[in-house]
Amino acid sequence: MGILQVSQWQLRPLKPQQLFYAAADTYVLLPLLCSILSQKEAGSSKNTDGSSRPSFDVSESCRSDHAYIESFLRTIDLGSLASLADEEVGQYVQSPHLCPLPYARVHQALVEGGFDYPELITEEEAPEAIVVKSLAIRVTSLAAAGGHELVICLLTLAQKLSLDKCADHLGVNRSDVDMLDIEELIPICGYPRGGIGPLGLRSHATHILIDETLMSPLTTSGNQGLTHCNISILCGAGKPGLHFKTSPEELVRKVPGGRAIGASIAAAGTKGF
Repeated sequence: MGILQVSQWQLRPLKPQQLFYAAADTYVLLPLLCSILSQKEAGSSKNTDGSSRPSFDVSESCRSDHAYIESFLRTIDLGSLASLADEEVGQYVQSPHLCPLPYARVHQALVEGGFDYPELITEEEAPEAIVVKSLAIRVTSLAAAGGHELVICLLTLAQKLSLDKCADHLGVNRSDVDMLDIEELIPICGYPRGGIGPLGLRSHATHILIDETLMSPLTTSGNQGLTHCNISILCGAGKPGLHFKTSPEELVRKVPGGRAIGASIAAAGTKGF
């Protein structure tokens, strides 16, 4: 994009590539601010050289602090913007909901929710955890006339979702429940396929259904009898291959409003883990 920076901006109409460049420049500002604010509470009290740092605030973030700005930018994903074809750029400028959200939004949701591990990681960084998939379904009868509600379902990679079971659990007719199409994922959820998780979504998820096989099973532990075995899971964090680590129990405890619950939603005959 370096060439675009020094292109002929005074000429009209602007080229699609220039519109994209300008949109990208403004697109990063809000997630950058979100990253700054999310570090306000948990910001380091030390400079990179080990010296004491005063309390972090928004005004300080405007200073030329390379280490801090670099850490913020690592949470901003412009790769999804670069994937837009030239003919899509004008449409994106007019309709920003067609562009994926920055995955910094997931980090912000984790920080605000008080989750134990707000860092976004790869599967290789938590080999002990189970990777789960988040499937988005639409429930029309739960919403106001003409609308719909978003429900996120968490299952193991080997499991298949039963929409019949989802409808039974939600107390609606099967005809009122359907999967979101791939092209609906970004406008409704904010992220592409493979990047969707239960947190940081564009639309509010009224329910997060966690398949019962992921809820902590009872296991035998020596002479202590039956104890709960906590399971660590990796949920989608806005970008394929990026996750956040949590447990089903932590989701149940920390997602507001009791929206996250365990439920039997996997199709019969599909394996858990």
